[in-house]
Amino acid sequence: MKHKLHNNRFVPNLLKPHTEKKIAASARFSNLTTLTTMRKLFLFMLLMNSALFTKAQTQVRMTLANPIQISDHEFEFDVFIKNSGTTSLGLVNYSFGVDYAPGLANGGTLSYTYIAGSRNAAFAGISNIASIHSAQHNQFKFTTASSMFSTAAVNLPIGTPMKLARMRVSNTVAFANCTQPNLTLHMLSGTGYTQCVAVCYVAPNTTIASSIIGSSNAPSTNLVLGLIGENLPTPLTLATLALCPPPTVTSTQATACGAYTWAATGLTYTASGQYTQNTLTNCICYNTQILNLTIHSATSSTQTASATGSYTWPVNGVTYTASGTYTATLTNSVGCDSLRQLILTIITTQSTLQLRCFITGYWAGNNSMNPVLLNQGIVAPSTSCDTITVDLHSSVSPYPVVATSHAILQTNGWATCYFQVSTGQYYIDVKHRNAVEVWSAAPVSFGTSTVSYDFTNSSGKAYGNNMYQVSPGVWALYSGDIYKDDNIDLIDLVTVEADIYGFLYGYQASDLNGDGNVDLLDSPALEANVESFIYFQRP
Repeated sequence: MKHKLHNNRFVPNLLKPHTEKKIAASARFSNLTTLTTMRKLFLFMLLMNSALFTKAQTQVRMTLANPIQISDHEFEFDVFIKNSGTTSLGLVNYSFGVDYAPGLANGGTLSYTYIAGSRNAAFAGISNIASIHSAQHNQFKFTTASSMFSTAAVNLPIGTPMKLARMRVSNTVAFANCTQPNLTLHMLSGTGYTQCVAVCYVAPNTTIASSIIGSSNAPSTNLVLGLIGENLPTPLTLATLALCPPPTVTSTQATACGAYTWAATGLTYTASGQYTQNTLTNCICYNTQILNLTIHSATSSTQTASATGSYTWPVNGVTYTASGTYTATLTNSVGCDSLRQLILTIITTQSTLQLRCFITGYWAGNNSMNPVLLNQGIVAPSTSCDTITVDLHSSVSPYPVVATSHAILQTNGWATCYFQVSTGQYYIDVKHRNAVEVWSAAPVSFGTSTVSYDFTNSSGKAYGNNMYQVSPGVWALYSGDIYKDDNIDLIDLVTVEADIYGFLYGYQASDLNGDGNVDLLDSPALEANVESFIYFQRP
């Protein structure tokens, strides 16, 4: 018997035509179903890959530590958190559930409380602390419930443990002798259980917080599977303390500069005081160590000096011939570092620069600009336009700044600048609060005579011809670099629009035309410069 091939299957040739049509339709439906399944599988793989990538970048550890029995019916322990990944995290809320072994109550009733003030001081703003004991689930529960809108996120520095809480477990009767509570952090979601959660802003997202939970949970939106729980390396053993002899108390005196790490606890202390650590000697008894700690501080001082030609600093005997800030580290009277700083000015030739430039947005025509300072509510003469900063750069790469002058730019474009520099050639660099920075096209010679440099009469006066022609033969600095990132782009445009909607006025960099208000008159020129991709140019 002959057969036909349908949907990769052999079908007898005796089938009726309408039956073959049904089979062909079924084949098309089967292919469509397979395609839909493949699409779902692809999306699932993307989701899993995204979760794995997030996990690789974001990782938090919660750790149980420092357990101690303080009476026949009470014991305490700490919970720490540490950013162990590579992502910057800002903590706004947290919870942890600690499971314990059945039978711990020994016929009594357990209670679970947070010891006020025991957590790291940085977490003080994370509020609404709650802690309860659930006998039904054999779990100690703790959570915060700070408002996400009013709580300032606490930075979790990478690699540094920070204490979340010290917790106390109390019983109405004594614990059974040599009982081990088997404290374990709860890492999985489950009905009635509190799991360990760190609610953080995960960089670069600073607007929507994510819940960082145990890596074995199911992935979901706004969940980061990056929380690892570390339980006690040595189980806590509870005992009847009445069987113990009086503890042995040892006292240690220590002095340090800035900080001291105590081997008994492994903790680093930055304040003077008395610290205590109880250490179990067996399942019943413990000894006490006391640290009497004195922390001394490093000191610092700053000296300002000026000299002609050179200066020898008595602190270290070094002779300096250039202006700058210099440091030396000595030892103070308590044996800590004494950081000395010298701010030195080597007096050189005073040079005067008569500089002329216009700002495009402030242009008023007829070789003049608006009296911007006066318009923006600053007490100033009507002949003053705005302030500028002028730097002189070395003519040799990488062209460091050798002198700076702050000056008032007059409405006619002229400004007088004074510099203390050696005779030589320097690039002139003009900076303004909302204009694109401009350098002279070439180095200019400076000496004892007054130097005049006019940017306004030729675009060739600016490096890269980077100016705008406001009138025939008159050139000005481009307006619009409000964000000061050396570009006129959408960041500047968004800033101006936000200030327009905010009805801002007065001394505002976003007031591009200098009339004292941020309004729709400031937008057109900025939009044109954004579209022209204007940016700062220098050698």
